[in-house]
Amino acid sequence: MAKPGRLSKADQSFISKNADTMSDAKIAETLDKSIDAITGYRKRFIGLGDDHQSLVATLRFQLTKRPYWSDIKKQFTSEEIKLFEYHWSTIIGQFKEDVLPTEELQILDLIRFEILISRNLKDRMRAIRHVNSLEVTLSKEYEKEPKLPENIDRIMRLEDQVNLMTASQESRTRDHEKLQTRKDSIFKELKATRNQRIQRLEDSKTSFLGWMKSLEDERIRQDMSFEAELAKLAMNNEMGNLQDEHQYIDGDFDAPYLTPELIDDQT
Repeated sequence: MAKPGRLSKADQSFISKNADTMSDAKIAETLDKSIDAITGYRKRFIGLGDDHQSLVATLRFQLTKRPYWSDIKKQFTSEEIKLFEYHWSTIIGQFKEDVLPTEELQILDLIRFEILISRNLKDRMRAIRHVNSLEVTLSKEYEKEPKLPENIDRIMRLEDQVNLMTASQESRTRDHEKLQTRKDSIFKELKATRNQRIQRLEDSKTSFLGWMKSLEDERIRQDMSFEAELAKLAMNNEMGNLQDEHQYIDGDFDAPYLTPELIDDQT
């Protein structure tokens, strides 16, 4: 019989990570929970806790439910799909899921460019290794004596391969620059670069509207809330100190800060 009670954070995380590959019944059996609990949780679209790991799992699950996800899986390798899920969860998490449909399309393009850049760099590294290998073989051919016709033919073929691979590296470099330029452009359009975030902070120091605009950033709101709470605690602590009796230079004892509450306590 399944264990009663709420799903723990570990249970929630397990559901998020396996919801697209395991049935509710299988998850319930694995976690020793009721199927109704698993199904109800799934129908609520996986409302997990605030910890980072749970949030990432939730966002990845949400991505797999997008109508375009089946097309994306056909565009990349399994290794690249894992990278796609990672970038999606971190970028959407950075924006605190406050993303408009048009911005979502921009993020998809941004991730595509990031994966294509990674693929380009991998291909370029493989080409460099191949050229190095060819050059080692070519140097050995040059050292052979005498220069037989078959040796000369082999040298010519190797030189052609080196030239071809070198030209392909230059082409990949140009492709990389184009992809990087487009990626940087999307970053700026999304206002996701570090300079833009810093500029938002600087603008908030010069005008009230700038300050209000900066509060759209969840991290800034959290920092300000933390500072405000610290200030409140410090004020309450100092108020308590000022309400205690203090001996002045003339020898009299009195509280520096008088409040109605303090007077009531003394009467």
